Amino acid sequence: MLSSGEVANIPQLAKTVGLSEAYVTRIVSLFNLAPSIVEDILNGNIPDGLSLVQLTEGLPDSWQEQCKKLGFSFRQMKF
Repeated sequence: MLSSGEVANIPQLAKTVGLSEAYVTRIVSLFNLAPSIVEDILNGNIPDGLSLVQLTEGLPDSWQEQCKKLGFSFRQMKF
């Protein structure tokens, strides 16, 4: 909805889907998660103690720094 322009911002998205702004903000932050982290999680390769809070709060924009902070191995992904 955000990328298509159906809604203009996170508050409007939250209202449209019936969720709190805080929750929607946390979920939207996952859009910038390093692809190698997503792949590892989907394959069940998750560092001990990793939590949803760690994935959604205060992550750097750099995918390499995300991997370092969360305990994943950084890999360049080819698309």
